[in-house]
Amino acid sequence: MQQELLGRKTTPYSSIFKPLKTAVLVDLSFFLKRYRTMFDISDPQNMAKRLKDYVYKSVLKNNDYIYRIFIYDCEPLENETTLPVSKKQLNLKNTQTFKFRQELLLCLKKQPYCSVRLGYFDANFIQWKFKSYTTLKNLLSGKIKLEDLKDEDFTLDIKQKGVDMKIGLDMATLANKKQVEKIILITADSDFIPAIKLARKEGIIVQLDPMQNGYVKQELLEHLDMLSSVFPKNENEIIDPDMDPDF
Repeated sequence: MQQELLGRKTTPYSSIFKPLKTAVLVDLSFFLKRYRTMFDISDPQNMAKRLKDYVYKSVLKNNDYIYRIFIYDCEPLENETTLPVSKKQLNLKNTQTFKFRQELLLCLKKQPYCSVRLGYFDANFIQWKFKSYTTLKNLLSGKIKLEDLKDEDFTLDIKQKGVDMKIGLDMATLANKKQVEKIILITADSDFIPAIKLARKEGIIVQLDPMQNGYVKQELLEHLDMLSSVFPKNENEIIDPDMDPDF
């Protein structure tokens, strides 16, 4: 039962693979976006534990063992901005999103084997976008009018800086210094292809975990050793970590 929960399977070929020292690199914004498609978690401490447990399951799936978990994000912005419809001033420091992300980063720094790497948000590039494509579609089709729009129909679109560079540099360092034998990359970004190619040339096994994201570019797929995830494909496969007896 425990092996089923962890996703480990015994096959006739299991004996030809040895456990590998594994580093897991997590794009936090990507992880949260995908995780929230199945789980509604508002407590930062609980989310930090769930991320750690998710990584542990990912490593255990192939009977590997962990070297370190690298988590990449940005400190939340403290700027003021103008709401898109009402034009009222919004202090981002007072929002629930700011408080959640700030506390989450603090909790993640306390998790075992975790190293948090921080880039920054471009404060000069703050804009709003539609929260739902359906709202935009209804506006273009005339089903709703501009006057019907509310602030709640929009979400902030802020560009991260330095995160992709840190992921690429860490992959290169792990490979060149032979610190690990395998890298699990939790993202779906194709910007890391050069770093993946370098790691594989140095003998590192590279696994991509897109967390069941349906769209992974072909040029990224062809440079991977493994495409695998412990994230549930649908609601029928959900095992809530809070109810999982093995964690």
